[in-house]
Amino acid sequence: MDRSGGGAPGCPDCPGHLQALVDAGILDAGTRDADPGGRVAAVHLLLDLGVPVEQIAATASDAERRRLARTAVRHRGARTLTTDAVAARAGSGPQLVRRIWRSAGFVDPPANHAVFYDDDVAAIAAFEAARAAFGEDALLQFTRVIGSALRRVADAAASMFLVEVEDRLEAAGVDQLELMRAGIDVNRMLLAVPAAMARLFWHHLDAVDPRTSGTRGAAGTDTAELAVGFVDLVDYTGLSNRLEPAGLAAVVRTFEAAAAEAVVQHGGQVVKFIGDEVMFVCADPRRGYDSIVALAGALGADELPVRAALAYGPVLRQEGDYYGRPVNLASRALALAAPGEVVLDAGVAGLLPGVPAGDLGFVDLKGFPEPVTLHTAPLLADAPAPPQRGRGEDG
Repeated sequence: MDRSGGGAPGCPDCPGHLQALVDAGILDAGTRDADPGGRVAAVHLLLDLGVPVEQIAATASDAERRRLARTAVRHRGARTLTTDAVAARAGSGPQLVRRIWRSAGFVDPPANHAVFYDDDVAAIAAFEAARAAFGEDALLQFTRVIGSALRRVADAAASMFLVEVEDRLEAAGVDQLELMRAGIDVNRMLLAVPAAMARLFWHHLDAVDPRTSGTRGAAGTDTAELAVGFVDLVDYTGLSNRLEPAGLAAVVRTFEAAAAEAVVQHGGQVVKFIGDEVMFVCADPRRGYDSIVALAGALGADELPVRAALAYGPVLRQEGDYYGRPVNLASRALALAAPGEVVLDAGVAGLLPGVPAGDLGFVDLKGFPEPVTLHTAPLLADAPAPPQRGRGEDG
C-alpha cells in the first residue's frame, strides 16, 4: 500500500473499495464518478494508511477522518493491548501501569479496553526499571513532570498545525484530500520531534548536572540560594477585552519570546508562564534584575509595559518547580509594582549597587506573619528612582 501521503491514493475507481465504503455508510453510491470535495480520494487515502473501514465508518465528519489519518502516521498498528496485557508483556503490574498512566495525565482506561499500542510495551518496561531504581513515589513524581511538559508540547504542536496550516488551507478553499495530505505531511515531520527532544534533554541535563556536586541542603531535598522573579504585562485584562483572539495571541507570543530571551541570555531559567506572567530563577539578584530590565526594554514601555518583583534566598526545587519564602514574597509583591517598576525585597536591594531604589517601607503581605521591608527600582534606562511610597498592603 502507498503510505507516502503524496500522489494519488490507492485506486479511486476500485469497485470493491467503493462498495465497501458505500455499505459502511461512509460514501453515497453516487460518488463513484464524481468527487468534487475530494472525500472519496481522502477515504481511499485512509485505507492506504491501513485504517480499517469499520473505524472510518464510525467517524461523523471530515475533521474526524483527517484526525484518523494523522493518528495513523504517529503509530504503527492499532490499539490492541489492554492494561493487563501491556503490563504482562512489560514485566510490570496492572496497578503500576494505571498509576503511571494517571501520573502522565490520562484517565484510567475502562476494564478490558485496548488503549495501548505494541510500541508502548518498551515504554512501560522503562518505567518499571525506573521504579526499581528510584522507588515508586519518585517515579510517579517524575512522570507527572514528564506528562505535564509533554502535554504542553503537544498542545503547542496542535495549535501550530491548526493555525499555520489547516486554517490557512481551509480559507484557501482546498478540498478534503489536500487537507488530509497536509496533516499527514506535518505529522511525518513531527516524527522527528522525539529524537530532537532527546538531544535537547541531554543538553539540559548537562546544564543542571554541576549542581549535583555542589552545596546540598538537608538530606532528601534539593535546595539552593536563588533569585526568584515574577514579571507580568500591565493591563492584560484590558488588552484581552480590546483585542481579537489573533491580536491577543500575537501579544502573548511576543511577551513569552522576549521573556525567554532575556532570562536565558542572563544565565537564568524560565520556570513557567502563567497567563500574562512569567516566573524565572537566576543564580544571583544582579542577573535577575538585569533580566527584568532587558525584558522591559525589549517590549518597550509604551507598547507593552511590564511590572515585576524580585526576591532572593533559599528555595526548594521539586518537580521542575520552585518553592519557599522568596517565591511567595515575589509572587505577592508583584501586585505592589507600578508599571515600569520592580519591587525588591531587602536582600535583593542590598546586592544591587548603583541601582536607584525607592522605599516602600514595611508592607503587610498576605501569608507573612510580620511586615516585610520592600524597595522599588525602575526598569527603564535613565529613569529616576521611584518615590518613597510608605507602608502598604498587597490586598
